[in-house]
Amino acid sequence: MRRCTLLWGVRAAMREESTSTLDLIEECAAAAVDEGVAKRGDKIGITAGLPPGRSGGTNLFKVHEIE
Repeated sequence: MRRCTLLWGVRAAMREESTSTLDLIEECAAAAVDEGVAKRGDKIGITAGLPPGRSGGTNLFKVHEIE
């Protein structure tokens, strides 16, 4: 997360672990709206390491449209 904040245009945020991938995506979208960085119709990039709770790297990137 700290390395991501060094990149232009990236706003990293650490959140509690989700129980499923779909929950993770919805929670990330809600967090972007809550933080004021996205609104309905915007596209955001979501990155995560799955399965939750296992260290070792990032293996998910999704471009998600805020509903």
